[in-house]
Amino acid sequence: MNWKDIHGRQQILRSLRAALSSGNLAHAYLFCGPEGIGKKTLAKVFSAALVCQRSMEEPCGSCPDCNKSKALSHPDIHWIVPEGKKSLKIGQTREIKRAAYFKPHEARYQVFIVEQAETLTAEAANSLLKLLEEPPPLAVFILLATSPAALLPTVVSRCQLFQLPRLDAANLGSILNAAGRQLSLTESQRVLHGAEGIPGRALLLAREDSQQSYAEAVELLGQLQAEEAIAALADKLAANENLPLLLEALLTVLRDTMVLQATGNGRLVMPAGDGVSLDSLLAEFSLVNGMAATEIILKLEKDLQSSVNVRLAVERALRRLKEVFENVDGSGGTL
Repeated sequence: MNWKDIHGRQQILRSLRAALSSGNLAHAYLFCGPEGIGKKTLAKVFSAALVCQRSMEEPCGSCPDCNKSKALSHPDIHWIVPEGKKSLKIGQTREIKRAAYFKPHEARYQVFIVEQAETLTAEAANSLLKLLEEPPPLAVFILLATSPAALLPTVVSRCQLFQLPRLDAANLGSILNAAGRQLSLTESQRVLHGAEGIPGRALLLAREDSQQSYAEAVELLGQLQAEEAIAALADKLAANENLPLLLEALLTVLRDTMVLQATGNGRLVMPAGDGVSLDSLLAEFSLVNGMAATEIILKLEKDLQSSVNVRLAVERALRRLKEVFENVDGSGGTL
């Protein structure tokens, strides 16, 4: 990977490349943004540049270090992920501290990339803070998190912060083209609207028919209204390999329902909803209930990123969604 693989982050890239070329590197960086925004991609390219043998500004892509970076096998690039995909624990930060004070094996620096840094336990966060306060001279730390607010302010203050913004349609289109996603104009409009500026979401939506998923999401919410057996429905959804896409479609449906309730303007409905009736949902959901249902789906998405029992997590979310429906009166208000 190279800097050209990063789209729409020109100000961030200029800052990182200037630091590399001048050698004026910070000891710690914090990349923030929602899931799928591109934090890991940026970390991969930046870490490759930090260990490249041939260039001080960008990964050459052909030296032994770059090849190992690409294969995620470089001995001086360490990826730290939550244990059991749940939390980053004190033992992990202690291991980082132990390794960080050794000289790099092959490269100029050792690079420690901490994924989902917001999951640091209190003990682990304080341990990491001590390391950032007295950083080893040949170590660079890259923290990835959804928001700086999710971390200890003292940890954030020790990092150079880069907030990754959502991308415009042109940059999302470039990412889709680079990934070989050939879409029609209508399909492209659906994907770009549904992605809401998040590259990972755009790539996910481009792999499937977003209009079909939208219709399936409306049908699912209708099944909950029709006293469908929750256990059987949970079995079906847990076995669905396209569950992440369906959850994104559910969020879009809920968004459209709330927009229609608030404005009555059908032109504001996402393109994926063209030809799909939301009348039954409009009769059942209030804005308050729509927001409650959205929170349930967002929590399920977050839960599914960890090592939970998918079947149980889905059933729990469905039961909570059903409760939301049951707490609505005939006029669409909350009981």
